[in-house]
Amino acid sequence: MRRILGLGSLLLMLAGCSDVRLPEPAPEPEIVEEAAPDPEPDVEEETEETVEDEIELTEEDARTVVFPAVFDSTRLGFIEVLGELYSVESVDSYIYDAETGTVELDVTSTYLSEDNRRDGAWEITRLFGSSVYSTLNDGGDWLLDDPRFAPALSVTASSEVAYKCDGETMRLLGEVQLSRDDWESACRVK
Repeated sequence: MRRILGLGSLLLMLAGCSDVRLPEPAPEPEIVEEAAPDPEPDVEEETEETVEDEIELTEEDARTVVFPAVFDSTRLGFIEVLGELYSVESVDSYIYDAETGTVELDVTSTYLSEDNRRDGAWEITRLFGSSVYSTLNDGGDWLLDDPRFAPALSVTASSEVAYKCDGETMRLLGEVQLSRDDWESACRVK
């Protein structure tokens, strides 16, 4: 799980930053024929510094280009971790919708009662929040104020229990700043 988060954190750092600047490829060096050595060896040659052009990532870039790559690279690891939870019998669907910026998770719960399924959904949401959105353990260094992109999370347990949290709510969960009652109020769909 640590390896998943490490790679994800690096790529996610790019996903949340509008002011991240990636250098454009350096131009091909020119081939210059060597001239005869300068007769004055004491003269130092000046080197020319090049300034690289920068590419700015927008919130849309983060949602439609960068985060899908992060999601794909960590998808199987998250499915494995989720499948090991006692509350999860199976992970039925785990996808990222780039159009809406939402991670959609559908599981079959091991629990029969609605209350226990809600407990399981809370466990999953907290796990996802602490893994993807938390800056408490250096996992979410990419969570910067501008832009405010963070994927939303939709969790459905056995088609009976459903929650959908927006990115800001997930940030609060990741930072352990949201109670379960607040989560219920903000995210409960059915």
